Amino acid sequence: MTNEKPAAVSSAGGGGLSRSVLSRVWRFFNSLKLTLSILLGIAAVSIAGTVVEQGQPIETYITRYGERWGNLIINLQLNDMYHSPWFTVFLVLLVLNITVCTIERFPPKWKTLLKENKGFDPSIIERLANRDSFELSSPPAVVREKIIHRLKKKRYKIKVDDSSGGAYSVYAEKGIVGRFGSDVTHISLFLILTGTIIGSYWGFRDFSAIHLGSTVDVQGVDFKLRLDNFWIDFYDTGQIKQYNSVLTVVEGGKDVLKKQIWVNEPLYYKGVRFYQSSYGMAWNRIEE
Repeated sequence: MTNEKPAAVSSAGGGGLSRSVLSRVWRFFNSLKLTLSILLGIAAVSIAGTVVEQGQPIETYITRYGERWGNLIINLQLNDMYHSPWFTVFLVLLVLNITVCTIERFPPKWKTLLKENKGFDPSIIERLANRDSFELSSPPAVVREKIIHRLKKKRYKIKVDDSSGGAYSVYAEKGIVGRFGSDVTHISLFLILTGTIIGSYWGFRDFSAIHLGSTVDVQGVDFKLRLDNFWIDFYDTGQIKQYNSVLTVVEGGKDVLKKQIWVNEPLYYKGVRFYQSSYGMAWNRIEE
């Protein structure tokens, strides 16, 4: 018996310790301070990402910043920080923070939405800052109908409780959907950040200059891309209105898709999007 008793105590203590650790972890990710810290951290390193040009050959950083600072930039992966493990940690922490905050706050809102108000304590009104009291000479039933009519004209959702024996309670509410605005924002951020993390490791981004009439290979896929035409539209004032390119997808030696693209209107084919990012003069191809 003496051998069994300590074992039982040890099991209970271990379970309590596990719950305590999980509770602390949950509170950690349910913290507004953590949210602000992560956002400030991402903002700070993003500034570094704009100062240090991304995705250049290693020799470029050694030449530009010297051997000491160049090696530091490369070792800290500041030359490709948006694909670095430590930047991914920032994003994962923010995803976990958003997830826990949403789980913590959404169920109470939903329960409040579904809850039926039964009975009413008038003393609640006395504790409200925005309140008013007045007396009417009309019968309670008449007053109730006038109040309901006025509130319905203002598009309130009405609930009436007449279970108090001659007394009436009228509940009016609107803008219920607005209560879930923060949850919609959280879900949107969750999807954006999750997509960013997935894209960082399983997606790719490339830049290529294509001369008019030339065909180039596309990284990681089995088709090519040809630039058939490029032109600029102008306003009557002479200001630039739009940049336009006509691209053709060449697969298996055949033209399979042709599309005109412009700003924010890319060509999409087999999971790859092609954006028009810049243009320039091919000085070595100018015909006299």
